[in-house]
Amino acid sequence: MTDINKEELISLLIRIGNKDLDDQTKRNFTKKIADIEANKLSQTQINKLFVLMNKINAGDYDEDTKERTKLLNEIYILLEGYYLNGNEKFFLGTNKKCRFCGKSELDTTFKNISHAIPNFTGNRTLFSNYECDLCNNKFGKLESHMANFMNLRHTLTAIKGKNNIPSFKTISGKSRIDHKDRIGKIKYDQEDSFFSLDEEDKTATFTATTRSYVPVAIYKCLTKMALTIMPEDELIYFEETLKWISDVQHDSPSYNLRSLYADLSTTVSPLNNGFSTIYCQIYKNRDTRKFMSSIMPYMVFVLAYGSFAFQIHIPLCSRDIQLTDFKQFPFYIPTSVDYHFGSSFLQREVLDLNGKEKVVGEKQQHSLKWKRNDSTNKE
Repeated sequence: MTDINKEELISLLIRIGNKDLDDQTKRNFTKKIADIEANKLSQTQINKLFVLMNKINAGDYDEDTKERTKLLNEIYILLEGYYLNGNEKFFLGTNKKCRFCGKSELDTTFKNISHAIPNFTGNRTLFSNYECDLCNNKFGKLESHMANFMNLRHTLTAIKGKNNIPSFKTISGKSRIDHKDRIGKIKYDQEDSFFSLDEEDKTATFTATTRSYVPVAIYKCLTKMALTIMPEDELIYFEETLKWISDVQHDSPSYNLRSLYADLSTTVSPLNNGFSTIYCQIYKNRDTRKFMSSIMPYMVFVLAYGSFAFQIHIPLCSRDIQLTDFKQFPFYIPTSVDYHFGSSFLQREVLDLNGKEKVVGEKQQHSLKWKRNDSTNKE
């Protein structure tokens, strides 16, 4: 995304502000316009706000996206959002007191650079000051499970992680995908049945055994991201959640959750039309006293990067005691791809992440559109 000038943003804010919105939202728009005119917003903040306002201005999109946007706005408000578009580094928090274990600099160390969103997503800009080294190392174990689960997908869609774009190889080691200078090279052995190419449909299909992972660890990894960006005054409702994610052995008898389902959206053409920026959001229930709101979770977290968007409810919230039968979120929160290209550009699936046992030998199959002018070689 190229930099947005402030006149473009002000014009968009005025256009949205003329719609039938609640008074508080209109007051927020007026304040934002004043801040922009007074040059109180950085270029990064202007870009971030422009993306957000485009989401609100969802009047010209397909009917499915319109309906989901309407339902979202009736039940939820956007509580927090970060749009990692650019090279400017931002550190959450000022005091080095760990929000996960409660220890301060007097009790522990804060030498590690703690990513608010794991660097395997491509995050190079959003960090936190309130995660101690012990917790950082502990949560790294959760991240490894999610990275293993997403390994083949990240390789196929060229997500640049901690050590560049990850390679992928089959169990036999005879087939693999490597990237160098963003050029992909596929080596495959027919005995692996790893790779097939549909010349007519220009679709490449990859089938392979994924690396081992524990499903609940993936859900905890996503939850930890949500708790990292969550405003501090909301953490009082998630004391049990903080304890739950810290149990990286997943053997605490106190927690026997059965509603850990994540919605995963993947762009149909992974090498095109993906998410132009990494973004993470928390949506907060507007009013749990209303019927529709009373049967929905207090908070929902969305993470989008590359070709993927995850959506979860944040579990064990003290304000969700009424959700005894809640299973999974009933609709997909619209993403920037929905707004820019339409809901048909995303494939949706529900991931059951309740399992506490290690999954070994699971087969994954992924397809992507293949163009002759793509910078990819096969042997």
